[in-house]
Amino acid sequence: MTLLTALFLCMVSLAQDGAQNAASHQQAGNRYLASQQFDKAIEEYQAALQVNSELPEVHNSLGLALIGKGDLNRAIREFQDAARIAPRYVDARSNLGLALLRNGDIQTALNELRTSAELDPQSSQVQFRLGLALSAANELTPAAAAFKNALALRPDYPEALNNLGVVYVRANKSDEALSMFRQATQLKPDYAEAHYNLGIALREKGNWQAAIEETRRAIEIRPDYVEAHRELGVTLAAEDEPEAAAKELRTALKMDPNSSDTHLELARLLLKRGERLDAIGEFEKAVELKPNSAEAFNGLGVALAEGGSLDEAIPHFQAALRSNPAYLDAHYNLGIVYMMQSKFDAAATEFKTAVQQSPRDARFHYHLGSSLAKLGDLDRAISEMQEALQLDPNSPGMHYSLARLLLKKGDQAGAAEHFQAQAKLEEASRSAKIGHAKTVLHIAEGLKAMSGGDAKTAVHEFQLAVRFDPNSAEAHNHLGVALSKTGDAKNAMAEFRKVLEIEPRNAAAYNNMGGLLLQKGDLESAMNQIEQAVRLKGDFAEAHYNLGTLLLRQGLLEQSKAEFKKAQELDSQLKPPRD
Repeated sequence: MTLLTALFLCMVSLAQDGAQNAASHQQAGNRYLASQQFDKAIEEYQAALQVNSELPEVHNSLGLALIGKGDLNRAIREFQDAARIAPRYVDARSNLGLALLRNGDIQTALNELRTSAELDPQSSQVQFRLGLALSAANELTPAAAAFKNALALRPDYPEALNNLGVVYVRANKSDEALSMFRQATQLKPDYAEAHYNLGIALREKGNWQAAIEETRRAIEIRPDYVEAHRELGVTLAAEDEPEAAAKELRTALKMDPNSSDTHLELARLLLKRGERLDAIGEFEKAVELKPNSAEAFNGLGVALAEGGSLDEAIPHFQAALRSNPAYLDAHYNLGIVYMMQSKFDAAATEFKTAVQQSPRDARFHYHLGSSLAKLGDLDRAISEMQEALQLDPNSPGMHYSLARLLLKKGDQAGAAEHFQAQAKLEEASRSAKIGHAKTVLHIAEGLKAMSGGDAKTAVHEFQLAVRFDPNSAEAHNHLGVALSKTGDAKNAMAEFRKVLEIEPRNAAAYNNMGGLLLQKGDLESAMNQIEQAVRLKGDFAEAHYNLGTLLLRQGLLEQSKAEFKKAQELDSQLKPPRD
């Protein structure tokens, strides 16, 4: 063997040893990464790269470990090295795109993810990440298309469903959004973000109780979910549960005391409860944390004005308008304060601005007319009052104010017309209150008859209730139940349909229709109605029980047991049928 040959063989041996050493460090790094021991993983990957710095898979894995440690900038550099060494390495480019997106570099992220999609059009993960980037760039239609592509490649992709739902919310497609969030939670029941988003979507649709249930489910899955605690507080406040709402908002603030939005929501709740001084403190904290928050400045101004501190309130309304010149509530509130201070010229300016920005709002025209009248400009004041009444012809107060202005102008006939309109509206209001009282009385008598087993008398009482108030969904619903007890299923069904004409989201009517269809043996139609009742009102015990009965008749034992269990949790008197 020559010296040259021996030297060559030695070099080969050293290279093989080096490659084996790098591979050993890489494998150890992979094990640590899988167990989320990021520091040790980083150490092993760096050791591998000391042996050979041109290993794209190691650069990519090191980037992932650095993300686990929260070091986004270093992670980006590692993904870039991996992509430089292997330009067609899709995982590295995709990870680079996602890291750039998290770092706020949306356009560069889009470029990387589009390239990744071109290199591997069959990757559901790449399509999903591309959808995230497009959504962040506010390109909603392409974002929806990317999420749909991801779902076409992988139908059981809950994250894609959830984010497609978010895109639909932003595109004002609420029904489509609800469908996506529901599918996401069905595929992944412990998906806290999907339950949270479903709760928000349900609240926007006015389905408050179901929204509360979904948000609570999100918190149950993730007790430290700050946004969910805040959202639950907002929803409970809207449902007039102030104590529970305050508890959730304060829980959110314990987790994140620097959330301006949560301080703002708590301030609004406290002000509504009459705790004005505490509300002022929360508004001030919200302003301190977010100095450009028009909502917080406006709320602080309202709280001060309600306490009589008008001079102190004005600068806060002005600050709100500097942050958002188109903030109508601030213009309105500032105008009202100026009226209270007899600064009618300044008030007219604010109301005029509000009218220009929202010409279909009767309030602004009315108050502009009031301020102009105080300034002695009766013709313009009358014109504004007339415009207000065109937009809201059923306001007795506006008719009265216009009548007074017309009297000042000497138009006695015109004034008489509006005084008469005021009188008729007030009389109609009194009659409606009397009719409502009679409706309630007959409903009470009908329920008393039902409890005594006298369905025939109950039908009569509920018919009288409907006569006094034909638009009472409650009366029609009770009438339908009573008719079904007498065996008149046809007219009972007609009453339940009438309920849904008045209140399209009335869960009780859907449940009762389902019950009638179940009695007829139409299981499929019954299922559709009762499932809708449960969707509309998640805490509807009787609907869960009926759904359990339907599932049992279809032989779906486990699902029926779950529904019976839910029904009993909501109402302990609803016992599951015996096996």
